[in-house]
Amino acid sequence: MLKLVKIIVGLYLFCLVGKLAISLFDGKLTRYSFRDQSVDNVSLKANWDGKSPKLLALNPTDYKLVNNSIIANTSGSLREIKSPDCIVMDLKNWECTWQENVFHKGKIINNVTLNETMEDGEYYFFSSAWSFNELIIENKYRDVSYLHYHVNGCKWDFYDSKAIGLIVCPLRFIFN
Repeated sequence: MLKLVKIIVGLYLFCLVGKLAISLFDGKLTRYSFRDQSVDNVSLKANWDGKSPKLLALNPTDYKLVNNSIIANTSGSLREIKSPDCIVMDLKNWECTWQENVFHKGKIINNVTLNETMEDGEYYFFSSAWSFNELIIENKYRDVSYLHYHVNGCKWDFYDSKAIGLIVCPLRFIFN
C-alpha cells in the first residue's frame, strides 16, 4: 500500500513539474484574477454571504503575441490588442488607450478614457470615470499568482464539500 502511495505521489509531482515546464515555454502569458464579493465594485454590488470564500475566481485570460499584436483569450472569447489604440512592445509590455461611453453609478458617461496596460507582466486597468478608491478596488485582484488563484479554488472546493475538496483540489494544479 505504501508503495502505491509513493507511485501516485511521484506521478503527481511528475505531472506538476511537466505542466510547469510546458507553461514556461508555450509563448503565452496567463493572467488570473478574482472578484471580491464583500465590497462594491464599479459594476457589481457586494453579495457575499459571510460563509463562502469572499474571493470569486474569474476566468483566466491568456495573452499571446502574434504579428505585433496581442491576442487575449478569456474562455474562448478572443480579443485582438493592436494599433492604432495600442502600443505593443512585447508580450509583457503593452498599453492601450481608447474612449467610449460607459455605464457608471447608474448613468451613462460619454467619452470616458479607458486604459489597459501590461507592464513587465503585471496588468492594470484604468477608467477616467473612477475615483481613486474605485481604481484601487478594481485593480486589487486583477492580477494574482497561479498559486493564489488555485489555493482560492481549493477553498471553494472544500466549501462545497470536504469530499470534493479532497478529490478536486490536488487535481486543479495539474488540469486547470
